[in-house]
Amino acid sequence: MTLAPGSTLGPYAILAELGHGGMGVVYTAQDPRLDRQVAIKVLPPDLTRDETAKQRFLPLELVRLDLQAS
Repeated sequence: MTLAPGSTLGPYAILAELGHGGMGVVYTAQDPRLDRQVAIKVLPPDLTRDETAKQRFLPLELVRLDLQAS
């Protein structure tokens, strides 16, 4: 999935692509609920069906949750 600047993903307004690699594409986006910029990683469809890939992604999600709690 490629997201263009100005498009949306859920509540997030995509601003720019930050980078891409084997685990997906990272975008900078505006979160209107928090009124700040966030980073969003979008996994390719084949990885979302791969349990091993999901397990490798999970620590990133936990870090994100920990940062939100701080």
